[in-house]
Amino acid sequence: MQDADSAPRPAAVVITVAPVDYAHIDPFPSAAALAEDICASHAAGAAVVHFHVTDAKGAATSDTTFFDGVVEQVRERSDIIVQASTGGVGVPWEVRTASLKARNIEMASLNMGSCNLFGRAYINTPADIAALGTSMAAAKVVPDMCFFEPGFFTSLDALENRVPPAQRNVYSLCLGFPGTLPATVANLAFMMSKLPSGAEWTLVHHGAPDFALLAAAVSAGGNIRVGFEDSRELGAGACAIRNAELVVRAAALVRQLGRTVATPAEVRRRYAITVPAAAAPAKPAALSRC
Repeated sequence: MQDADSAPRPAAVVITVAPVDYAHIDPFPSAAALAEDICASHAAGAAVVHFHVTDAKGAATSDTTFFDGVVEQVRERSDIIVQASTGGVGVPWEVRTASLKARNIEMASLNMGSCNLFGRAYINTPADIAALGTSMAAAKVVPDMCFFEPGFFTSLDALENRVPPAQRNVYSLCLGFPGTLPATVANLAFMMSKLPSGAEWTLVHHGAPDFALLAAAVSAGGNIRVGFEDSRELGAGACAIRNAELVVRAAALVRQLGRTVATPAEVRRRYAITVPAAAAPAKPAALSRC
C-alpha cells in the first residue's frame, strides 16, 4: 500500500479568467483597461484568459484589430495563456472564426454541438466542429472542447484524424447557461462520468451565486473558470468590481482545499501548447445557419 508521502501529488489547479460580461457592455473597457484587468488577474493566479474578438465598442466582428491590440499589451507584461472564443449565438461563421486569424493566441474554445442557449438556437454541426478542429490544428492552437449537454460527447469523433491526440485532452464542462444543463453537483458528476480517461477539465459555472460548485470541481480533480463573463458574485451577496478579485478568491479556495495554483508554464506543458501560427479556418462544406 502506498503511504501518504510517496503518493503522487494532485496536479495544480488551472484558473481561467473570462473577464468580459458581453451581456452588459456599456461602457465597454478600452484596450488598455482590459489588458490591465487581464494582467492583474494573471498576477492573482490566472494562467489562462478567455475572451472574444470584438470591436472597441464590444460588438462581435471579423476585424481582429482591437483583440490583437489587447493581446499585444498583455504579452508585454505577462505570460498568461490567451484563449480566444469561436462561439457566439447568432454570430456569422466569418465572425466566429476570426479569432483563428488573430496574433499570438495559444488556445481557442470549441463548442462541441448544438443546443438552446440564451433563448436562441446555437448551431455547431459535426461539419462545423471538424472544420474548426482542422483549422486549430493547422494553426497549432489547442482546442478547449466545451460541453453544454451530454450529447455533445458524441461529437468527439468529428475531431479524429484532425487534431493531434496530445491536443485532444482539454475539456470544459459548461453548466448553468440559460437553456442548458443546470449547475448542480449531480449534473457535474454526470458530465464528469462522460469524460475520457486522462482528460484535463475545467468547470464553467455560468451565473454562479457563490464558489460552492467550483469548490466541488476542485475537490473532484478539476480546474475552474471565473470572471465577469460567468458571474461577478463573490458569495454572501458581495460582487467583484474587478476580475482580479474573483481570481484572488478562486486561488484562495484552491489553497484551502490543499491544492496548488498552476502557472502558465505548467499549463503549456500539460495542454501540449506550442507557439501558434496564423491560419484562416476553412468554411465547412455543409455550414448550417447560425
